[in-house]
Amino acid sequence: MRRLAPSVEGAEKLRKFIPLQRFGTKDELADLALFLTTDAAAYITGAVMLCDGGQSLVGSGVWTQALAQ
Repeated sequence: MRRLAPSVEGAEKLRKFIPLQRFGTKDELADLALFLTTDAAAYITGAVMLCDGGQSLVGSGVWTQALAQ
């Protein structure tokens, strides 16, 4: 996150554009990876799993817009 928003103000601007209104945690990303290693995911093949707090719903251009404010 420091490379994307090196300042606290920049991070706060970006956070407001995420539908869940917060950044994901390492544990949340690990939960997805763990799920994919279980039998519950045995029938999943060739899928792209998004773990982005809904950011893909609003598009990546929002990040540029947020930092420009």
